Amino acid sequence: MAWQWEGVHFEFDHVDCYTDENGVWEWNEAPIDAFEADICPRGRMPLTDQLIFAREKEHLFQPPEMLVITGRVLEKESGDPVTNYRVTPGRRNPDLTIGIDRYQCDAYQSETPQYRVEFNRTSEGYLVRIEADGYRVATSRNFKSGEGDVCFDFQLERAEPFTGRIVDVEG
Repeated sequence: MAWQWEGVHFEFDHVDCYTDENGVWEWNEAPIDAFEADICPRGRMPLTDQLIFAREKEHLFQPPEMLVITGRVLEKESGDPVTNYRVTPGRRNPDLTIGIDRYQCDAYQSETPQYRVEFNRTSEGYLVRIEADGYRVATSRNFKSGEGDVCFDFQLERAEPFTGRIVDVEG
């Protein structure tokens, strides 16, 4: 667990950060002041910046399931599988002027018609982008944190290649 108290991030060395077999975590020496903590359960999405303070009633956190998007990439007209394409996961940026943050470091080239991406943080929304030579770029619908396992098939439309000429300032 990562903690934030009065704007400073820190970790406790002497605090057990794991729940028991029933998912209960108890800290009897917690400070009276409010602090923020990241709740990071195994196999589920973390909850970041959760406000915690000492009280008689327990705090209840319900982290959403991991978002796993799988599907096939097909040609729209024929329904034939498309291979050799690039998969780029991304998230919708809360700042609408930015639009989409593409996770280039998680992008990969696929040689099969099946793809798979996983998202392990909560966000405004997630998207998948598919790029294949000879086809228009396709972007998925917006997926919400906590949807769990989702199947989304892409149907790519054929496109004419772009051509152009690069010239210097003299033409």
